[in-house]
Amino acid sequence: MKEQFVELLIEDIVIPEVTNVRPWSSKIVGDDSDAITALATDIEAQGQLQAIRVQRVDGQYVLIMGRRRINAIANINAGRAEPLRVKAVCVYADDDQKSAAPFDDAQLFQQAFSENFQRRQMSAMDIAQNIATIRENMAWQGTKNTKKVADFLGVSKATVTQHEKLLLLPTEIQTKVQNDEVSPDGAMELAKGVAPEKRDEVLATAAAAQEKEEAAKAKKKGSKATTPKKKPLKARHVKAAARDVPGATDKPKARAKKDIMDFFAGLRGPVYGYPGGPVFNFLDKFEEYAAGQLTDRTME
Repeated sequence: MKEQFVELLIEDIVIPEVTNVRPWSSKIVGDDSDAITALATDIEAQGQLQAIRVQRVDGQYVLIMGRRRINAIANINAGRAEPLRVKAVCVYADDDQKSAAPFDDAQLFQQAFSENFQRRQMSAMDIAQNIATIRENMAWQGTKNTKKVADFLGVSKATVTQHEKLLLLPTEIQTKVQNDEVSPDGAMELAKGVAPEKRDEVLATAAAAQEKEEAAKAKKKGSKATTPKKKPLKARHVKAAARDVPGATDKPKARAKKDIMDFFAGLRGPVYGYPGGPVFNFLDKFEEYAAGQLTDRTME
């Protein structure tokens, strides 16, 4: 395979849909216009620092990776009499530069995904949608094929399974993940344990707690008082907020050992008695029992 540097007009570049590795963003929430505008501003100021990649197919330049750079330059050219050309690296199968293209559709997708994933330029929802696309296109359905999907995309099996869960969430929660309002883990916590009509209230409570925590960290570090950039809500804040908002988690569910122990630990207060009293004595024995220090017969 050979490479050659070229400068192209945008109209000379064919952009196949297969290289769109932000399917959720573009089809459900629209194009990321703010990011494209920022990139266009950067290119105008510093020039196009990284070339796109194309391949030569039937006399045309077909995009491999670099959709956002093309869109940004298109924005720039909208206000120019002399269009800015796109810097590109063109790959060929061999020296004659006329033979079959070196990459098929699957390889084009693979390269575009890899570049964007490594540069952290894809949302969690886009990654999830791409995983679903690969499973369908390659007929890799089921858990037995999860490793094939992971190897093809260059990610771990855990990344595949964790992101696939996002596709089962209600669209409104998926949108919040896409907009960085809540982390993927926080979204799962919100969906599984919070009544739909209470979700906004839970998120507002979680956001207040997280902002307070971030402010305390900044103060401890001696950072200047500035408005911190909002971060996606973490699962632990969503979970705590769900407990605090009345009626948010009325649905009974199995409790983890830690949740049970935390509940009983909360009973050690004046409302429930005093040290040496019957409630406190029971709590002492229960904690010993949970720690494996007492037998079933003793507890009976």
